Amino acid sequence: MVHVEEGTNEALRDVVANLREDDVREFTAIPGSCDSREALTADLIIRYADRNDTFAAFDNAAAIAFGAMVRVGPDLISAGFFATEKFDRVALPVARFVKRQLLPAYAEQLFRIECVVMARYEQAVRFVKMLGFRETEKLDGFGKRGEDFVRFVWVG
Repeated sequence: MVHVEEGTNEALRDVVANLREDDVREFTAIPGSCDSREALTADLIIRYADRNDTFAAFDNAAAIAFGAMVRVGPDLISAGFFATEKFDRVALPVARFVKRQLLPAYAEQLFRIECVVMARYEQAVRFVKMLGFRETEKLDGFGKRGEDFVRFVWVG
């Protein structure tokens, strides 16, 4: 059974240990980020452990995806999301949860939620658009190795 609930450290560790290769490529391309899967694994665990602004998606008892909505300013949230290769199993329930529960809760509190996505990461671009985010800026050559990214925004 697929369900979405508050993120736990155990779910975080499970997802990070089995990240999609495209997630690794995207996260390691961001300027200032880690350069290897191993370093990224440690960084994501440090960054998202013990937070109360995370969620995880499960297929039965297996953690498949992990997300966070991190406040970075008085009216700005930075959305982060990563998953395992089994993401297709939970994509629609995660989208429903985000659109029906998560985003409306933030709409009452603040102005905008942003995320950046590697432009050639088609699955991630489609998913962000499915959530109702709109493309606001192309970030040509933004990545450490010249990768293009796109900034997406959701305004409540």
